[in-house]
Amino acid sequence: MLAFYQFEKSYQGRTILNIPDQQLSPGLYHLKGQNGAGKTTLIKSIAGLIPFKGSIKLMDVPNDLKHQQAYRKLVSFAPAEPVYPGFMKGIDLIRIHQELRNTTPEKDQELIQKLGVDRFQDQHILGYSSGMLKKLSLILAFIGSPKLIILDEPMNALDTEAVQLLEPFIAQYQLAGSSFLITSHQDFHWVQHPYATLSIQNAQLAVA
Repeated sequence: MLAFYQFEKSYQGRTILNIPDQQLSPGLYHLKGQNGAGKTTLIKSIAGLIPFKGSIKLMDVPNDLKHQQAYRKLVSFAPAEPVYPGFMKGIDLIRIHQELRNTTPEKDQELIQKLGVDRFQDQHILGYSSGMLKKLSLILAFIGSPKLIILDEPMNALDTEAVQLLEPFIAQYQLAGSSFLITSHQDFHWVQHPYATLSIQNAQLAVA
């Protein structure tokens, strides 16, 4: 599913990540690592948000400028602390993502309603609370059932009801063919089905 070839990311001459050749099969992954280990750098690289040396491929589609549009349809990213333009409405971002991923409003309506985003999607994002922003970011990540859904600290700012809904939706989307890469400082007890653990140690990516 996800492949790294001579992948390297450095800042000011210091190597943060060095993954020569590694492939990850489809599935659910919990990415662990100490603060500063490179977790955020890794997921932003996979999501196509920052440049790097080497190559990353998802479903054999390269993460590069030439294939950017095709790659972005395959991967989605919900950041730990989402920030969106305050002048926009939630429904505007939802429609943009639906158009990008060639999906329809009806397909995503169950998730939108269960997370309660339908109650505030017509409001300007400037007035959103941190919890509302987090729920919107999750909706945007799930839209169109991407092949890889990256969730960075998905429990942050979520109420108890939303937390309880998240795991069943992950299971539902995984059965439909989506893989997940999740970072979390919290215990993974809320995940009820098998997952693999990824860790970053000495700039290397290890699978447990």
